[in-house]
This record gives sequence, C-alpha cells and structure tokens, in this order.
Amino acid sequence: MRCAAVSAALLGLAACAQQPGQRPGGPAGTPRYVELRPMPSEPVRAPEELVRPLPDELLESLEAPPVTMAMIEAVDRLRAAAGDSPDSGGPGISLDRTQVYLRWHGPVPAAVQAVVDRYAGAPFTVEVRSVPFPPGEVFEEAGRLLTEHPAVTSTSPRDDGIDVMIHPEVVEAAGGLHEALARHGIVSRFPLFPRAEGPVVPI
Repeated sequence: MRCAAVSAALLGLAACAQQPGQRPGGPAGTPRYVELRPMPSEPVRAPEELVRPLPDELLESLEAPPVTMAMIEAVDRLRAAAGDSPDSGGPGISLDRTQVYLRWHGPVPAAVQAVVDRYAGAPFTVEVRSVPFPPGEVFEEAGRLLTEHPAVTSTSPRDDGIDVMIHPEVVEAAGGLHEALARHGIVSRFPLFPRAEGPVVPI
C-alpha cells in the first residue's frame, strides 16, 4: 500500500515537470512580451475639433496668486460665524486673491463683524457683501421650481434671483421664454431669468 502511494506521488511530480512554464500569479502558457517602440520625433497633436480654448474665468483663476493659509482661516471663521442662517450665501475668495468675503442679506451679526474687524490689518480685505434676498431661501426656491415644473430642465440660484433653464421645445411651442413661464405657471417671489436649455446628458 505504501509503495503504491509513493509511486502515485512520483507520477504526479513527473506530470508537473512536463507542464509548460508559468509566471508567478499568472495562467500557464507561453509568456507574453511587450513590444517597445521609440517615441515619435514630434508630439502627436489632437484634432482641431477637440482643441477648445479655456474659458476666461478659468484662465484668470490659473493665473491668480495662490490662496494663503491666512485666507483659508478667514473663510473658516466667516463660515462658523454665519452658521446655518438662511441670510448667509457663504464665504468666498476673489479671483485676484485680494478679498475674502461673505455674502449676506440684512443686518450683519456681531459675530460676523468681529471676524471682519479681526483682519483689519491683514494683507487682504475681509468684507461682507450685501445681497438683496436671503440666499438660503433663494436656494430652496430654485429646488422647488425644478421639482414642480417638468418644463424646467435646471435652475441656478444667484444673488438677484434664479436662472431658470426651460426645455427649448417648450419655449418654441409657447412662442418665447416669458411666454413659456406664463403658460406653464412658472412663477416665484424672486426674479426669474429664463433661458432655453435642454437637460444635462451625462457622458
């Protein structure tokens, strides 16, 4: 019995020895090779239709000075002082990196003013920018318009109202942008700025 077991083991080893080579962790078979080619003498250029100029706003942000840690600290302090108030539109930094600001509706709270005063001698300006409507309420209204009106493809809150994108077919059928608003009952207590624009298609 023992001799039979030893014979079986030897046969198994012999069979393994006859198998083709195998890379560690890879399937058995002939190893594959990568063909190396020299780099072209000139870089391959993209087709003209794929080359698009960058928006001016993006170019300005790329050319702007870097944001300093002091600016980031000021932004955090303004955000904490504003809290979750609907009167706050959130802090920001100007593109030229000379101002840190907070968009605010109504009287400025003492906590926010204290942050402004704290940076009176800073190399950048910290200020409160007054807006005509409570940004939090404008944001909620923009969401309501998008949810309740199928003709609206998207909305974007802004300081002075709401951008409302309406499906081009709806605008054409109504005879105009404002006619489309009236026909579909798209109204708001905030000013609306309609545009003809289809829904965003994910890539």
